[in-house]
Amino acid sequence: MKLKLFCLFVLCALSCALYAELNGTIEYRITSELTSYNTSGSAIDRVNISSINRFITGETHGAIDTVYRGERTIASSGSDVLGMVGSLTNAIGETVSFATVKAVFVENRNGTQTLTLSSGIATTSILPYGSFSLVGSYPISTNFDRMTLTNSNSGSTTYRIWIVGTR
Repeated sequence: MKLKLFCLFVLCALSCALYAELNGTIEYRITSELTSYNTSGSAIDRVNISSINRFITGETHGAIDTVYRGERTIASSGSDVLGMVGSLTNAIGETVSFATVKAVFVENRNGTQTLTLSSGIATTSILPYGSFSLVGSYPISTNFDRMTLTNSNSGSTTYRIWIVGTR
């Protein structure tokens, strides 16, 4: 049995015109091919799935008005806590406070170390050179007001993160 899997997450076209506009697109594409060889012949199952989520300025369903992105480093056996209200600064120097998170994307830049992401909405391992993404509508609450990334390995590791949502 042979399985090929390809997953693409693209966060593109995020643009900020000072305090005026924030637009974005998140695109998923998953393709796989499962081939089985046995005495009665072969069978192939092919999958090609894609989904596009477009976000526009504002606070209505599907809208966004704030974004955080960063490249961060976690020391050996350390953790990095990202508060969703008032502890992050965006690329133009504004303090970011989320009321609702619409999408998260984390990319592990290390080729040998696994990161662990924990929050009120997900707990997952991010393998070396791997990524994690989440799209939905997650209101900030006592159960979800921060994300923690943990490096339980020896040696530091770097990751990139994008968070989009509403204030």
